[in-house]
Amino acid sequence: MLKKYDWGTQDGLRAWAQGVTEKPQAELWYGDHPSGDSSVLEALGGPANPSTLNELTHGQAPLLLKLISCARALSIQVHPNEAIAKEGLTSFKTDAGEPVLVDSSGKDEMLLALSQFDLLAGFVDTGTGAQILRDFGGAFDAAADAYQAGDVPEAIRKIMQKSALQMRRLTPLLPAQIAFDLGKEVIVSDDSALVVAALMQRVRLYPGEAIHVPPGTVHAYIGGTGVELMTTSDNVLRIGLTSKPRALEAALSVMRLYPVQEVPPVVSEGVKVFSPQAAPFELRDIAATEPSSFELPGASYQVVLALDGPCEVVTAHGRLVCEVGQAAVVSQVGDLAPRPIVVLTSARAVAASSKQVAN
Repeated sequence: MLKKYDWGTQDGLRAWAQGVTEKPQAELWYGDHPSGDSSVLEALGGPANPSTLNELTHGQAPLLLKLISCARALSIQVHPNEAIAKEGLTSFKTDAGEPVLVDSSGKDEMLLALSQFDLLAGFVDTGTGAQILRDFGGAFDAAADAYQAGDVPEAIRKIMQKSALQMRRLTPLLPAQIAFDLGKEVIVSDDSALVVAALMQRVRLYPGEAIHVPPGTVHAYIGGTGVELMTTSDNVLRIGLTSKPRALEAALSVMRLYPVQEVPPVVSEGVKVFSPQAAPFELRDIAATEPSSFELPGASYQVVLALDGPCEVVTAHGRLVCEVGQAAVVSQVGDLAPRPIVVLTSARAVAASSKQVAN
């Protein structure tokens, strides 16, 4: 399912989306979420001739894999965990009083960079952040006091109280780095969330590097192309830098001051394994320059995506050949001992797997 959000790169996913649209191509989804159920070309087992993944998984796929390409900054946002999502499904509201959550699932995610990828994630230390706010000539001193005291949500609340007129006067005082990070089209806006962005940590991923964004981590993608792996949810609580509905109080209630969590890979037999400690998933980056066979441990749910060339996925039910941009889904949900699968390729593929997380 191709998503053409306005922040996407023009034809940025054409290598995988099988075509040029001359429009922004933001995300390509591989999952069964109601907002983007994937089409099925071939199935081994299950109902005959399914047209969508949901017909096979019945909305129970635990993982959603995406390709993402952003040409400009996305919103400053945060995601709830599962417990909060279940509690807040009806109680969380946008700033306009409308329901904001679209499902009862938490959203935990990881990003693997395919190109240089810039993002904001988490916040600078209290001393640095307070000084940034005091450099606005007194306009944000109350927010600076809150930030210095470690009450980041209250600091953000006070920042977001500034009117558009006030922000137009304050925008020239923004740190130069923000203009460089977010681009001129964002900086000329009157959004007070620009000041929130100035307090956030800047992260640059190079191709092959990954970062984990657990629920509660405030973040904003700035630009680049990558693979996103997440639990199956489309719950987003936006603070600012967006034309979409904001949910400031809901976002502040779920935010946590986690440190930025870059994920170092474990390399085994030519495969990089990215496995965030507290996440219910892991991602394998498979790269081959000649015909090779890779056995992957069994898991209750797996998605194998062909990135740079075709790959063949061998399971207990048979074989599936994936062309570039196509994915094979292997579900062994309910099996006590999920069986290994084998990936045959002479190019690059990624494999997402569910995993158990210790309590």
